[in-house]
Amino acid sequence: MALYGHIRLLSVLLGTFLSFCLPLYECKELDGYKFPVYSTELCPRNQTEWNERSSAINCTKDNGYLCFPNEKFTQLLEFCHRARFIWIQEGYCLYLRTDDSTIYSYSCSSFQSGSECHTSSFPSYDLFKYPSCTSIGNGCFLAEPSCKGIDTTTQPPETTKTIQVEIASMNANKTLENNEFANNDEMIMIPILSGVLISISFCIACIIYRRGIQFRKRHDDEEQHTERALELSQLIQTDEYDNTALVVQGISAT
Repeated sequence: MALYGHIRLLSVLLGTFLSFCLPLYECKELDGYKFPVYSTELCPRNQTEWNERSSAINCTKDNGYLCFPNEKFTQLLEFCHRARFIWIQEGYCLYLRTDDSTIYSYSCSSFQSGSECHTSSFPSYDLFKYPSCTSIGNGCFLAEPSCKGIDTTTQPPETTKTIQVEIASMNANKTLENNEFANNDEMIMIPILSGVLISISFCIACIIYRRGIQFRKRHDDEEQHTERALELSQLIQTDEYDNTALVVQGISAT
């Protein structure tokens, strides 16, 4: 009985320990979105964590991992996007709205010194380099001077600029696909063009060779014809000379 009691006590202690030591990145799938979206305590802070979270929610090379706040800035969300990545424009952070499952942008020009807004565009897979865009609390970005601890659970602030980035992401994905198709087309076209050029060169060489043979044959025929003509001409001249001699002899005999 004492052993059984100790086992139960250890089980309780182990359960308590695990409940406090669960990873911060434990995620839970949320309802209300058009695709799988998970809640998370923190967005990745380096490349290793980014890769781990991407694998954990089964993102692929064609469906890139993203981590943004929700539209109320009360929760961080991670999900796999239909594009490999999206471009995050300078001066803006991004968030995901629930009602239409669309990514929108939010001006970060008012962020305080030390958590400055990024001054150049960057691909979404480098988001961990700009933590001010994923550091939220009390319903706002922590880098904002107005973020004073009041939990705003209504619509996003008026400074929110709802610029959809879906077109940019689709264009980026389409550009990558077009580049891949272009590279594949080039790899396919190179041997085809080489084969065509070799075939054309071979045909031209054959035509030149055949014409050379025909020209040489014609030249030889002309030479033979000329030689025959000369021979016949000499024979004719000889016959004429012989006939003339016979005529002269006949006249003399008379």
